[in-house]
This record gives sequence, structure tokens and C-alpha cells, in this order.
Amino acid sequence: MKRQLDGKPYWLAYPEVKQWCSAPNDVDECVENVVAGLQYLVRERGYSCVDAFTFVNEPDWTFFNNDNEVKFDYYAEICRAIDARLKAVGLRDRIALDLADASTHRGWLKQSVEALAGVADRYNAHAYIFSCEDKDYPAAMGAWIGARVKTCGDRPFSTNELGTRHYRGAYTATDVETFQRAFCVAQYALLGLNEGMTGALFWGLYDQYYYDGDDPDDGSNGGMMKTNLMAYVDQDWRLRPTGQAWTLVCQAAPRGARVHPGTSTDPDVDGVALVLPKGDTRVLLVNRATTPRTVHPGALPGNPKRAEAPKVTIFGRDGLRRGTPGNDRAVTLPGESLVLLSFAGEG
Repeated sequence: MKRQLDGKPYWLAYPEVKQWCSAPNDVDECVENVVAGLQYLVRERGYSCVDAFTFVNEPDWTFFNNDNEVKFDYYAEICRAIDARLKAVGLRDRIALDLADASTHRGWLKQSVEALAGVADRYNAHAYIFSCEDKDYPAAMGAWIGARVKTCGDRPFSTNELGTRHYRGAYTATDVETFQRAFCVAQYALLGLNEGMTGALFWGLYDQYYYDGDDPDDGSNGGMMKTNLMAYVDQDWRLRPTGQAWTLVCQAAPRGARVHPGTSTDPDVDGVALVLPKGDTRVLLVNRATTPRTVHPGALPGNPKRAEAPKVTIFGRDGLRRGTPGNDRAVTLPGESLVLLSFAGEG
């Protein structure tokens, strides 16, 4: 089967590829267009939010050549060429290269770290393997993330796509409306920050029409990608439970926050503290037990106002709500809850 459009092979794609994905069939043409696009966004449009570039989504399974094989060396060659061209046009100091974008190939991240030292500024992988149904899932999450942080050495590691493993086909998350999904991914973020992960992106923001919709493995669902934090416009972009939990994660860990890993004497409770760029302190806590736990935050990083109690926001099975701190900043964590403590800084 040749990939055709109007009787011609797709531009830059290998014509014999049997998947919908292809590696570029011309290195120079690919690199020229990548860098031209980045120049347009950064220099002509002036988008300050564009500060990094990831080449190819999940290349460990999408980077097919004409023999329908994925060759890591070819991926690395193009990454090096992009690096060189960004330097040539004077844009390399402005654009970080965030590489690997590993999905299922267990060795791809390690190969990237070894082959692209001096090229990559940071590395990332995707995570769709965890579930609250797994026994000892918090320990498994921490170990999985910690191993990847260690693999990356002195370069940052992040998760560029995050979800659970409960999928039907590629486009329908069967747990999309559940509290368990929300509880799982929020803990992934909290535990990951404690392990040295620098960030996580949830896939994705809102439901969208994504493909032709005739895949029986997806229930022939009309093309809707139903995996996201928010429902589609026909439901007024309703925020699902996962969206509510992820809201707390984003409030706790905005861009530029400094992470201070937490420790706990209770195996059902974990927490992480973050100091925001303006000096406020956030503490994100989780209680996995079905019964309440009382937490007495110890010495906090940053410079929180001693005379003021924190604002308390709770996510649980009943959604988001405000909480009330006790004496001496003691906070009761309801059973199966994610709790955000927001401390104002002294200024």
C-alpha cells in the first residue's frame, strides 16, 4: 500500500510505509522546514511561549522507513541536524531541544540519552501504564519515574503525555469519567515531583474529533477522542473529575516553581512542597486511606506568613471544595483525597 494524496506520495513521507506515520524521507528538507517554522513563530510572530521543540511524536513506533522499520540512528541523525541548523540561524540559545518522547520502546530513552548528549537539553517519555487498581501502584509509579530521572543524568526528565492504561483502542478512555482516574494521575504528578521529574503534561485538554471514527476497536465512536480533562462543546466543555484534580496539580506547580520533596511517616500519605516565583508556598498532599488523616506540616520552604492560616482546597469523590485549617496549621485530609494548601509569602 503506497501512501498517496491526489495520486502522489505524501510530501516527505516514505511511500511504502504501511502505518499512518512515517519518518521524513529527506533529512535536509525536513530540517529546513522545522527550523523555518520555529523562526516564524519566535521571530516573526514573537511568541515568547515557544521555548522548546520536540521532534516527532513517539518516534519509537512512528518513525517508519520504506522497509517499515524504525531506525534509532536515523532519528538521532535528524536531531543532530536540527541542532546544527538552529545554531546556524542563531536560534539555538532560544529553543531548547526536548528529545526522546518515548512511548513503549523501553530502550528508546536510554538510547537517546547516550546518543544525543550535547544535543538534547532535556528528555521526556509518555506514561499510560498505571492504574489505581494495581497493588502498590504508588511505589511502582515512584520507581518508574525515578529510574527515568536517573537515566537522564544531569538533564531534566519530564512526562510529555500522561493518562491511565484503561483504553479501548487509541481514542477512548474507559475510565474517563471516574474518580479513580483523577486520583491516579494526580498522584503520578505528586510522586513524580518528589522523584525529580520536572513536569508532566496530561493528554489532553478537551474532547475533539480526531479520526474517521470507523475503528471497531474504538467502538466505531464517530471519530471522537474521548480521553481528556474536559468534555466536548455539546456538554459546555464540562470539567471531568480528572480535570478537577489536575487543576489542583497546576495550581500547586505552576511554571517556574521550585520543588521541595516531602517525606511522610504514614504509608497512605504523601506530599510535596513548592515555592512559586513570587514567593508563595504550596503544599500538595494525598491521602490514599479510606479514613481521614490529620497532617501537621513541618518546616516549610519559602517564607510563608506565620500569622496566616493556609487556604485549603480539597478534591475527593464529591469533587472540589474548600476546607478549613485547624490549630497550628494542622489539616485533616478526608479519606481518598487530594489536598492543596496555599500559603501566602511574606513578600
